[in-house]
Amino acid sequence: MHHKFKLALLALTLIPVLLAGIFGYQMLLGMQARNQQQLDELISFRLAAIETGLNQTLDDTAQRLLAALPAPISEAALQDFARSRPELSQLLWLDTDGQRRYPPPAANYRNDVTDFLKRSEPLWLGGELLRIANTSKESPVLAPAQRSRSYDTRGASFEDAAAPAATPAPSPAYGWYTWFWGNSMRHLLWQRVDNGVVGLELNAERLKADLIAALPDAGDADDRLVRLYDSRGDVLYEWGGYTIPEGRSPTLSYSLAAPLASWRLDWYSGAQAQTALAQNLLLSGFLLMLLLALGGISAFLLREHQRERRLSEQRVNFVNQVSHELKTPLTNVRLYAELSADQLEAELESDHPVRKFLKIINEESLRLTRLINNVLNYARDQREQLQLQPRPAVPDDIIRGVLDSFRPAFERQGIIVSTDLQASRELRIDPDATEQILVNLLSNIEKYAANGKSAVISSRIDGDTLTIVVEDAGPGIPKAAAGHVFDDFYRVTDRIDEGVSGTGIGLSIARQLARLHSGDLRLLPSASGARFELSLRGAS
Repeated sequence: MHHKFKLALLALTLIPVLLAGIFGYQMLLGMQARNQQQLDELISFRLAAIETGLNQTLDDTAQRLLAALPAPISEAALQDFARSRPELSQLLWLDTDGQRRYPPPAANYRNDVTDFLKRSEPLWLGGELLRIANTSKESPVLAPAQRSRSYDTRGASFEDAAAPAATPAPSPAYGWYTWFWGNSMRHLLWQRVDNGVVGLELNAERLKADLIAALPDAGDADDRLVRLYDSRGDVLYEWGGYTIPEGRSPTLSYSLAAPLASWRLDWYSGAQAQTALAQNLLLSGFLLMLLLALGGISAFLLREHQRERRLSEQRVNFVNQVSHELKTPLTNVRLYAELSADQLEAELESDHPVRKFLKIINEESLRLTRLINNVLNYARDQREQLQLQPRPAVPDDIIRGVLDSFRPAFERQGIIVSTDLQASRELRIDPDATEQILVNLLSNIEKYAANGKSAVISSRIDGDTLTIVVEDAGPGIPKAAAGHVFDDFYRVTDRIDEGVSGTGIGLSIARQLARLHSGDLRLLPSASGARFELSLRGAS
């Protein structure tokens, strides 16, 4: 029982902590998810602002170049314009018929011009750039919806990469085209003019430098780090003081729209990890405090339980010692009462008051013996020393012996006992324990069911199991009390005028002895009176 109490206290301590941990962890996950969503929205807003700044840089470059574009367009004017603009790589001019006018056909080209003509061939061959400029429905504003065109690394073909516009728009005066050549992205700004269309290919390195110069200065902010990647996946620039742990993925990756398509921004943040650490520490601290509080309460209850257990053991030991002390004088009382009855049997008449007094002394001493035996068995059970001594015995003989001891009391109260005994073969059981169980059952009939004037005892053996049924015609046991009759010290009534006495441990001891036999003692439903079924399994 003491070990069960310890296990119960341990369960009462750990289960609430476990449930609180699970609930707290679920709340923590939800909180972290909400925090992550808010952080992603904030980072997306900041990265969108950075993208706007980059697009503004491109727009400023376009406005500056287009404002300086010579008019009217001629081969000589474009040649002079190209020499004066270091941010340009090459120029392309198609006339209104889609024919290339610059670089002029059938000329001796430098290597850089030859390379440009090769990589831009799909734009000028067949007047493609002019057709695109005349049919484009996009806004000239440099925004994520800009049209882009990609060119494979072999220079084989262009692939339209823009989404269709939601609503038709007027043909713009200028626009951007981007394509891949080799392992880098090329940016070409086109402008419609009166005598065709002009394409301005930007110097890739100068463009990168201008874009980097447009990036915000994050200083030494140690809670974040931002990286800008180009189309090849190379880091163009990074800012911020946060040291990225090895293997750490970015908090958020943001892909830029055309004309910087295939570029991206990665944001690394330490605030999320710090917040998660703080929340985990908070949850761990709460669980630790809860564990300490429940552990303190459990320790207090365990100490009180141990104190009560020691007191209970002292009481049991005291009762046990007193009961043992009572057995010797009680045995002498019975002995001398029986001797006196034998000596006076020939001298006194059968109805003489002295003989009646001696009979009462003998009966009451027997009842007191049964009470003392119950107390001693209860004391042994509390000390977990209640054990069986199985040996071959005939159950019906045990039943008859117990009935003989109760016959004087039953006759005096007018109780007639009927029997149906069919357990006449030997079975390995503890005769003393079986007798103690039957004594308790018949004692209850004597004390509580005498007004019924009858009782029935039946027995049978099925295999190695003995079944004994004891039923009376008394007032029975109320339904409210039926579940408690086997509890220690429980009594159906505590009225002082009920005319009987008892400790309330008889049925508890009887059930314990039955279960030590791998059997049980049960209260069966009955229309009237009380009906108990005893089952005992014989030892092998």
